Amino acid sequence: ARAANGRVGVAMALAIGHVTGQVLAMILARVMCWRICPAIRFSLSRVTKAGLKHLLSLGGRFQLLAVMAMAITDGIKILISAMCGGPDVVGQYDLAEKLLTLAKSFSSSLIAPLMPAFAHLHAGQDVARKHSLFISSSKLVAITAAAALAATVVFADPLLAAWAGQECPLAAWTIRVMAAGYFFWLMTGVGTASLRGQGTVRLELTNAVIRTLIAAAIIVPLFVSWGGEPLYKRWGYEGIILGVLLSRVVSSIWFLAAFSKEEGTGFISYAREILGKTILVGVLGVLGGFLFQNLVHDWVPSWSVRWQAAFQVLVWGSIFGLLLCIGLWYGVLARMERNFFSSKVFSIWNGWAKLASVTRT
Repeated sequence: ARAANGRVGVAMALAIGHVTGQVLAMILARVMCWRICPAIRFSLSRVTKAGLKHLLSLGGRFQLLAVMAMAITDGIKILISAMCGGPDVVGQYDLAEKLLTLAKSFSSSLIAPLMPAFAHLHAGQDVARKHSLFISSSKLVAITAAAALAATVVFADPLLAAWAGQECPLAAWTIRVMAAGYFFWLMTGVGTASLRGQGTVRLELTNAVIRTLIAAAIIVPLFVSWGGEPLYKRWGYEGIILGVLLSRVVSSIWFLAAFSKEEGTGFISYAREILGKTILVGVLGVLGGFLFQNLVHDWVPSWSVRWQAAFQVLVWGSIFGLLLCIGLWYGVLARMERNFFSSKVFSIWNGWAKLASVTRT
């Protein structure tokens, strides 16, 4: 009873903390918006019918995408729970999804500021700079996504053990299968930012519909009986995961091809120079990473399972990640691009150093 009460208390504390964080985030967003743009005023007295109509029409399209994504994600979890053994299997799937989401967070943070940049270029009709921003941003997203996801694939078992305190083989298998889908999904983010900068979501909606139809075409046949029992009794979970993977990969490739055709960027050159090189280096890195992990697997202290896993992730994972980043840096980027990104990194570093020195003073 005491343990049950403790779990309830922790759950309530987490819920209260989440709500508090959301409220503080909204307050901070309003304050920062007011400081950057003092002319903006949030007041009900300033609401107009035309402004409300424009806001709802634009926001409604973006919210429709969020609703569709939520329906797909939660629908998959409901199917897994109904077909594959209940909450325990869903927990393993959710753990894998959370870890993959964490792995793609850095690449997602690079995509976030691109929408206003593309909106500015669209307004000025600067086609050359828009194309250059798309290519350079896509390469940077590809490198960061490949590095993070490859490291997650190689060190899936110790990562899960360090997080959950025990081995999670089903979650590790899910991570290794789903990583490719997350990579292609991230690669659509730059094109999505460009389209949202124009205020259009047509390709995104079509992409979501295609992804849903492909997943349904693979998952629905699992309900067909074969040899006296439904197919999902034999390979339901694996079938669902493979369906989700194929739906993300195929729909993402369709989106990239459609966007390249619409923007005139050339999908063949994009696939060869960005996708092909990144995937080749990433696959070689994953194979080398498994070999590296087998070589150093026994070189861990005699600690508990969680601390051994943490040691593998922090020490061996850092070494592998550094080597993989070096391979992606020289394997994907041209010399001019390496010089450009290096100058940007050094300028940001110098800016932080100056800010720190002023703060100390």
